[in-house]
Amino acid sequence: MSRRRRSGASGVVIAVFVVLFIVATATAVIFGLGFFTQRNTLNDTIQIEAEKKAEAATAPLQEKLDEANASIIAKESEIDELTTQVDELNAQIEALMIEVEDLKKNWLIKQEAEGTLKVAYITFGSSPSDNTSEVLDILKQYNVKATFFVCGDMDNGVGSRLLARIAEEGHTIGNNTYSRKYSTIYASADAFMDDFNKLDAMVYNATGLHTEILRFPGGSNNRASSAEDKTAFMKDLVNKTAELGYVHYDWNVDPTYATVTKGRDDLTAAEVIVEETVAQCSGKRRPVIILTESSNRVVEALPQIIERLTEEGYVFKALKKDSVTVQFVKPD
Repeated sequence: MSRRRRSGASGVVIAVFVVLFIVATATAVIFGLGFFTQRNTLNDTIQIEAEKKAEAATAPLQEKLDEANASIIAKESEIDELTTQVDELNAQIEALMIEVEDLKKNWLIKQEAEGTLKVAYITFGSSPSDNTSEVLDILKQYNVKATFFVCGDMDNGVGSRLLARIAEEGHTIGNNTYSRKYSTIYASADAFMDDFNKLDAMVYNATGLHTEILRFPGGSNNRASSAEDKTAFMKDLVNKTAELGYVHYDWNVDPTYATVTKGRDDLTAAEVIVEETVAQCSGKRRPVIILTESSNRVVEALPQIIERLTEEGYVFKALKKDSVTVQFVKPD
């Protein structure tokens, strides 16, 4: 009997323990759920507050950014307007330049008709040379056309490219013989023509053009031939080249002549060339100026020569077959 009682009591204890365990477990679960719920609510609250603070902090920055974007758009609009105005001004300038060129052409025509136009012909010898590119750059800068009497001193790829540039930029190429060696070219008329034709072939290969004008080395009145009658020899040579259709040009302004530096110690060599050019051109309506292209002092003087003669009322042209001739010895 007492064993049954003890057994019943044990069952009750176990049941109570189970009930207590279940209650404890349920309480823990409920508490845990409540904790997590509170924690999530707290996190949500913190996140919302953080977002509010971030929004409050960035609002001024966003406002400034919006203002900056608006300013950029406004500046872009101003730039577009200014670009349009610049384009319009450029168009007006271009139109004015065309008008100026037309007026200049009309003035030149009028001067030509009245016989008062002064034309200076700048001619170069010893071309092409190491100075040719610089000379061409100067002429291009001043929009001046000139005449290059060329020889065979630079019969190579560089020389060919320089000859091509001379022709492409609107200058005249004249024949100054291939060798310019007096003992060779003035040995006989045939010797001269052989040397002359060799140079013409060189020019043609570089430019596709034949020479139409020439300059006799030493001038058409030189006395370098071995002929007994040197004057008659040059006269015959002048006639022969004329019969073949060529026009020869000498010069009437030579600022590099050796004696011009006498008594001019106050001037540099380049300044002497400038002053002599201007002085020798004075009173001439058609000065044909001879310059040695390979001379560095000539290159130095060239811009001043152009500027000074322009101030004196000269325009510049390249020699052509129909230009006014300056010849020491004229053909029959």
